[in-house]
Amino acid sequence: MKIPGQLSTEINTASGLKEIDILILASGFDALTGAILKVDIRGVGGVALRDRWADGPRDYLGFVCADFPNFFMVNGPHCAAGNFVLIAEHMVDWIFRLIDFAVERRIVAIDTTPEAEDRWLNQVSEIASQAIASSGCDSWFNGGNIPGKRKQLLTYFGGQGEFAKLADGIAEAGYPGFEFTQEASAAMAAHLA
Repeated sequence: MKIPGQLSTEINTASGLKEIDILILASGFDALTGAILKVDIRGVGGVALRDRWADGPRDYLGFVCADFPNFFMVNGPHCAAGNFVLIAEHMVDWIFRLIDFAVERRIVAIDTTPEAEDRWLNQVSEIASQAIASSGCDSWFNGGNIPGKRKQLLTYFGGQGEFAKLADGIAEAGYPGFEFTQEASAAMAAHLA
């Protein structure tokens, strides 16, 4: 419904004035993947992220996706559940540290592997299986509020503190699960251009 304007206790809709007590703007809430998939993000070989995620999102730590070098997500799928402002702050700081690590080592591409994604998604699923959100309910946590969307728990339910410790531990260990390219091949250079 298009609402061109609001007047005190009435709203002006395309079909005329309507008396209201409260106005709730609920345009849909495709959490964690909706905004990302509205952008035509392309990875190695021109593969679209929406195609790669046709059976559900895949990522490592909620930060990166295999074959999408130098593409970083904040508050995307499989990041911690909790206060998303604080989670975003930690994720942005963590990504900056990763980029600093790369710059210091003359790394031109940061990526991950499908195996790292598998390990992370198994860990997310194991923890999520203990959450009430895994009980089959329709929720934004699992995409059940979006008709046609595959239901899958989309957040790390271990808590934002544990998520931060885990991510920081990976950084301190030299970023296992990540792949770094120091010299761009012709194909990678063309992709990054």
